[in-house]
Amino acid sequence: MECFIDSARTPSQRRVAALLNAWRIRGDRRAHFCAGYVMATDTVLLTARAGRFLDSAWVLRLLDEWVEYYLITVEAEGDDLSLVTPPAWADAHGAAALPASTAAEALILGVNAHINNDLPQALCAVLSDEWPLSAQLLDRRRTDFDKMVGVVAETMDGVQTLVTRFDAKLVHSRPESCGESLTTWDVTRLAESWRSGIWEDALALLTAADLTWSTAIREAIECRATHRAHLLMCQLEAREILVLLPGSALDPAFPNHHDTMSCRLRRTPPVWGERVTASPI
Repeated sequence: MECFIDSARTPSQRRVAALLNAWRIRGDRRAHFCAGYVMATDTVLLTARAGRFLDSAWVLRLLDEWVEYYLITVEAEGDDLSLVTPPAWADAHGAAALPASTAAEALILGVNAHINNDLPQALCAVLSDEWPLSAQLLDRRRTDFDKMVGVVAETMDGVQTLVTRFDAKLVHSRPESCGESLTTWDVTRLAESWRSGIWEDALALLTAADLTWSTAIREAIECRATHRAHLLMCQLEAREILVLLPGSALDPAFPNHHDTMSCRLRRTPPVWGERVTASPI
């Protein structure tokens, strides 16, 4: 699954494509999310160039801002990544390194971290450049935001089986092990259930009264993304229902349903209201 560094891509997209090529050569299983993400951002770019967004330039600004939240967790540039990697990404990168994790799990944990942790903050940053907005313009931004998330989710949903096949080549696994990796998620449905909460979190960050409030909102965003990561890796009868819950309902439900013994993530999940700290990957 080689990715060509296409000049039609934005600079940030080319950086992601270069990462995919490097990880593919090294057999690094972080390539699973990266491969899906390259395809998803390419699809957004094609959709924008086809004029299917109300404001394609704004969507591409959001896309570039969003990808930076992912790249900061994988491009060291002299920094200690454990200090800048949010917990949901630490979980995703850590799980991808474990042989017991499937390719589909490596993909969906990355999807969760990038959508639930990164997107509200990226959206807040882009909206802040033009804030305040009229109600009409804000509605247009919401329409384009919803469409962009839908395009990304549909693409990610379609590559789950592809990365499973790619995994056998990436880590030289036995052909029969691929059958164990076919458990997949309805990524489109997940994204639809999360989308409104992401928009609301971005607006809450944007209109926070002061730094104390914005810090608390940001930590709540990180906490919920981490809770969803743990639910994705637990064997629970109500797992899908819990993962689909909006943030306000997930906060009280998580500690009553999360099964630490069956959860295959090694870190202890945070408790809402306590500071969420990054852990070594």
